[in-house]
Amino acid sequence: MSMRAPTTNTSSRGAGIRVHYCAEQSENDGSMSSSVLETLKRSMAAEYSRELSVKVFSGQCRLIELGFAKEDRQDMVRDGN
Repeated sequence: MSMRAPTTNTSSRGAGIRVHYCAEQSENDGSMSSSVLETLKRSMAAEYSRELSVKVFSGQCRLIELGFAKEDRQDMVRDGN
């Protein structure tokens, strides 16, 4: 495992505060190519998140159709159990 220097994000959203992403594998040096790569990574992450959300929702619907349901704990609290 090689150690890499942390990357720096100097976007205007940070109001001049330098943000170092230690887990980033590529260095964000502010060049056009690194900005495009960062935008691409963010859009891929957003797409993955949307796809995962659809899969999780479908799985929850399937479990409900099979008769599994989340237990309501409020009834137990009111009954004193």
